[in-house]
Amino acid sequence: MATIKVDLDRINGEIDKRMFGGFAEHIGRVVYEGIFEPASKLSDSDGFRCDVMDAVKKISPGTLRWPGGNFASAYDWRKAIGPVGERRPVIEPVWKSVESNLFGTDEFVKYCRKIGAEPYICVNLGDGTQREAMHWLEYCNAKTGTSMADLRAKNGSDEPFGVKYWGLGNEICGNWQIGHKDAKTYAADALEFAKVMRQIDPDIELVAAGGIHMRMGFDQIERNWDRVILEKLAGVIDHVGRHFYARKLPVSIDEEVKFRDFMSEPEWFEDTVSILRGEIDKAMYHMSEKEKRDIKITVDELGIWYKGFDQIYNLEDVLVAGGLLNTILNNADIVSFFNYAQIANVIGPIFTKDDDLFLQTIYYPLELYARLASGNALDLFINAPTFDTEFRKGLPLLHASASHDRETGVMTLFVVNRDPSSDIEADIINQNGYWPKKCEVHEINGPTLDAENSFENKTNICIMSKEVEIDPETTSFSYSFPAHSITALTLTLNG
Repeated sequence: MATIKVDLDRINGEIDKRMFGGFAEHIGRVVYEGIFEPASKLSDSDGFRCDVMDAVKKISPGTLRWPGGNFASAYDWRKAIGPVGERRPVIEPVWKSVESNLFGTDEFVKYCRKIGAEPYICVNLGDGTQREAMHWLEYCNAKTGTSMADLRAKNGSDEPFGVKYWGLGNEICGNWQIGHKDAKTYAADALEFAKVMRQIDPDIELVAAGGIHMRMGFDQIERNWDRVILEKLAGVIDHVGRHFYARKLPVSIDEEVKFRDFMSEPEWFEDTVSILRGEIDKAMYHMSEKEKRDIKITVDELGIWYKGFDQIYNLEDVLVAGGLLNTILNNADIVSFFNYAQIANVIGPIFTKDDDLFLQTIYYPLELYARLASGNALDLFINAPTFDTEFRKGLPLLHASASHDRETGVMTLFVVNRDPSSDIEADIINQNGYWPKKCEVHEINGPTLDAENSFENKTNICIMSKEVEIDPETTSFSYSFPAHSITALTLTLNG
């Protein structure tokens, strides 16, 4: 039998209210035909797809990142403001498409307001200039009385947008990026961008473009990228960005071997967070007390991507998504928020066609964790059966995290059973006293590992909920976690 010990006093960190976020890049059908489709009968007067918007709201995005992504490195924000009839399409070199410019800054901010998310804008450090970034910030955040703020008012918004989060470029570390630079050059450029942007609005939070995890296959990236940029930028930034896409790698022709390797992706994600945590600590060590800042990690691209743009997800992907979300909560002291990539259609949890949508399997872990995780993330003790991969040994089949809200007393234990065929019974121990009598159970599961959702079968995989009773005079109870499942156990505790 496995063992999970819960101690309300062992806290990983506070779960930031903006923790769960989304990403809307101008790529494929994410924006156009995804969240924004003015000609659709399903859209509101602003052109936003109402059915998509309702689904987005349920995953409670604290932030929404835009316009990219790689797209940001060649984006001219000035071409997508003003009267829609006066905007002109342009050739977009990143994804080799034509950008209509019908969805720009004003539309983005309006969409964020409708879904309850804080806008997070990534400025162009590819072929863009400091002045463009400075004017963009002025357009968004300055009070009327300056040229850019007055232009915003002319375009329909007298009050400043108050955009708090600004990214200093995207993946500049990669040679696929327009405006690719080495670490020293990027750090020097980003420092100058930060200077002028803070002159416009000192209250913004800046995100540096960190490196990329090596297992994603980008071996040409400077391995000391994060160290170099932190030496230069640690005194002016608030977050370091990290991108991570879980991938099902062709490590073997044996499907079982590939499955086990895929299930280990959360541990690879844990590694990249831990390494970046160490680089931040090292940078802080070499700074004076006056210079030090509380720098966090922003995982501003997090997703599962191995089948192309229009990937349809299955139950295997659900298990990996749960592990990634557990890893986020288990590092709540250093991870400020993440942006799931993308929000719709392209590797997204929501998939649309002209008159309909369905929620992909990976939508449900995002909805479950966003709805139930609050307060403090707890540091669990877990002892469970293990599995091995070609690269790792002794990984627990039960991957877990937990949260506890002291105000409400609600504790939620999130458990992913990565065993493809067997249930695992666990003894769940309360280190702080007795368990309550009732426990809410929320489970995501499906008939087979390759089970998918579709327009024809929208709820093949979804969240199933029930209530179970526990002996109120016990500090321990057992629960059998079904094979290939995510389970959330919610209990109201004192303490």
